[in-house]
Amino acid sequence: MKNFSIITLIFLVPLLAYLALSKPDASLAIKSPQGNKPQIMKFTSLMCLDCKKLDGVFKQVYPKYSDKIILIEIPVQAETEYTKTQVQKYNVTLVPTLVFITAKGKKLYKTEGYMEKEALEQKMKALIK
Repeated sequence: MKNFSIITLIFLVPLLAYLALSKPDASLAIKSPQGNKPQIMKFTSLMCLDCKKLDGVFKQVYPKYSDKIILIEIPVQAETEYTKTQVQKYNVTLVPTLVFITAKGKKLYKTEGYMEKEALEQKMKALIK
């Protein structure tokens, strides 16, 4: 019985950890564009450390611009048609990737990897001008 308990814990603990980490933080992002505003498409992964660091930067910067810029968060591991289409459309090969799109639908910037707070804020200001 002791061996069964140990084996169960060996399989159960990682599963519970995965389930706890796999809940996306949707507090900032919306799922679909609304209105005629600039957009930031944020391609992320749940297991990406740079993505988690970038989430912290977004939580500091994005609230200032939330009424002017639409944030769309796309978890690349999702198996939806929308995700596959967007990953292919913007040639996403690395996470985190940010795609800055003007209100007219033109891609202004594409960045890959972590971005410092000042750089993100600078790109957001340029996007709303």
